[in-house]
Amino acid sequence: MIKNNKYIARYICYLAISIFVSGCRQQYETTDSDFSQFGWKYYEDGDYVEARNWFQDALREDSSFADAYNGAGWSLGHLGQADSARIYFSSWIDQADQENDYLFDYYAGLAFAYNASGNDEQALINAQSNFFGKQDAVSGDIWCFCHRKDINQIDVRLIQAVSEFRLGMFPECLETVNALYTDLTRQLSP
Repeated sequence: MIKNNKYIARYICYLAISIFVSGCRQQYETTDSDFSQFGWKYYEDGDYVEARNWFQDALREDSSFADAYNGAGWSLGHLGQADSARIYFSSWIDQADQENDYLFDYYAGLAFAYNASGNDEQALINAQSNFFGKQDAVSGDIWCFCHRKDINQIDVRLIQAVSEFRLGMFPECLETVNALYTDLTRQLSP
């Protein structure tokens, strides 16, 4: 019954968009961005199943829409589907302009996904090399995932430390924990 209600609510949203669009003077067609915005709203509300559905709809509209890959990956990660999340993050990174696109959300997502599936080597590569290795260390900015403020670079640093520990890289793990402490101190200072 609840599942049917979600589908009914979803189609009511489609219908509302259609009615709104048809009442305007200009023709307006729902875009991948519209689907994605609905997806992020559901994501931020903690309804990861519905969020995933909206992001997948956005990708059906435009398979080159980066934000939908990001949203689908993070939604699936929260649903405990690390392998599927990894596919979405990797799919966009394969298409992206490595020099100019903002990929930190994807690298962080990959670090989490690989960690969750027990692949510490890949988790470490994505946390250490891809995520931290491509940041501007001079700026001192702390990355956070803008759709969920409690996920930030401290979490990625923790994934790095866990992976190093599991791989027996104890001196590196200690160094990462110290960097984590520095990040945390910087984040908490006014």
